[in-house]
Amino acid sequence: MKNSIITILLAFTFSSVKAQTCTGNYIFEQQSQIDQFLIDNPTCTSIQGGVVINIADNADPILNVTGLQNIIEIHGLLLIQNGYDAAVPPLLGLSNLITADSILITSSSATMALDGLDNLQNVSSLYIDAYYIDNLHAFDNITNLDDLTIDFMWEAAAGTPPSFYDVFPDLQTVTNSLIIGKLYSECDTLTGFNALQSVGYLSFSFWDQLTMNVFDGMHNLQTIDGGFYNYAWGANSVSGFENLESIGGNVEMALQCPCDMPDFESLNSVGTLWLFNYHYCPTKPILEIRPSFFPFL
Repeated sequence: MKNSIITILLAFTFSSVKAQTCTGNYIFEQQSQIDQFLIDNPTCTSIQGGVVINIADNADPILNVTGLQNIIEIHGLLLIQNGYDAAVPPLLGLSNLITADSILITSSSATMALDGLDNLQNVSSLYIDAYYIDNLHAFDNITNLDDLTIDFMWEAAAGTPPSFYDVFPDLQTVTNSLIIGKLYSECDTLTGFNALQSVGYLSFSFWDQLTMNVFDGMHNLQTIDGGFYNYAWGANSVSGFENLESIGGNVEMALQCPCDMPDFESLNSVGTLWLFNYHYCPTKPILEIRPSFFPFL
């Protein structure tokens, strides 16, 4: 009997040490804060709250995030931002992170590598300002999202616009909104999204102009439950959407020169269709409907 009690106590002690939930919001702007977190919470694997990693210009800048190496879950917002012109530290300390309710990633001036986020699987909402991101393959294992926004915030002095290839290869559904280019954005080449089958709402250029050389993707997209919007998407070549069958909401497209659009050959149902010319493309009429766009019309 005595041995059984000892065994139970040992098992209880082991399970208590094995995992711990930390409650609260954590803001990290200094390396000492990252290091202290592991000292104060050596068994913490889950954070019930938000986490801010701010690469700030101060006397003790963050050089690594290994103090977060045990974190598996963040039930709140994970905000990673770089606010000054400095090399962004590796995120390898987050390599055990599997779940985060929402993620927001921005970098205003220096290239950011997302190595270390490669094991992410469960994310509800993801916003990326990708102009200074070297690649998006950290999100290759994500299969479902509620919301996804990818911005390419353009700056005149930034140099060559970025290119991203074979992005989100396993993503199958975006329940609410998928927005590419929310603010003034520029991207040379964007390919991928080829496992994507359904989207709640799809927008290229949400509020401002999106300039792109090549888009090649969404070849297996079948359903858009809501609207399909393109307010100011300027692209030299667009390939995709050939398996898109239905759009539940309105289609609004601001055609721009050159207008190399796909044929939407499988599309058989759509709400109200608006095709209109963006103001700086005077060679096109105000309204142009080409039968090859929507063969069922």
